[in-house]
Amino acid sequence: MKKTLRKVLTLVLVLVVTLSFTSTVYAEGRIMPLAGRETWDAGGRYVGSFTLEGGNITPVKTMGANGKLRVYGFANAENNGNPWWIRVQIIDYSTGGVIAETTTTPRTSSQQAYSVSLDVVKGQQIQIYMSYVTFPVNDANVSIYYLLST
Repeated sequence: MKKTLRKVLTLVLVLVVTLSFTSTVYAEGRIMPLAGRETWDAGGRYVGSFTLEGGNITPVKTMGANGKLRVYGFANAENNGNPWWIRVQIIDYSTGGVIAETTTTPRTSSQQAYSVSLDVVKGQQIQIYMSYVTFPVNDANVSIYYLLST
């Protein structure tokens, strides 16, 4: 009985360790959710900043008004003079399709500015996906702002 119990506990421990590594790998994967679900009302504000690790996607952002949405910000990274750039895509949450996108100009400086605009309707849900086209020396720190004009 003790041997069977020991084997079962060992199996459970192995399973728990395996599952914990699986979730860690996902958490360190190419797509990481940022911030929380929120409604973006008319006007503008700073949303937040994060470290771009290959590719990052925000949770759902619900539009609080009809109008023109502009998502913009900066990416800063050390690059040792090598050109690098990023792609920013706005994804319609209901369809999964890209509804707007921009790619920054390749630069050798440490800062990239981005801006992408599109028309939105109240209640529309979007996500913002950012990825590297070419990697800098280290992961970039990226800020996100929005302006919703009615």
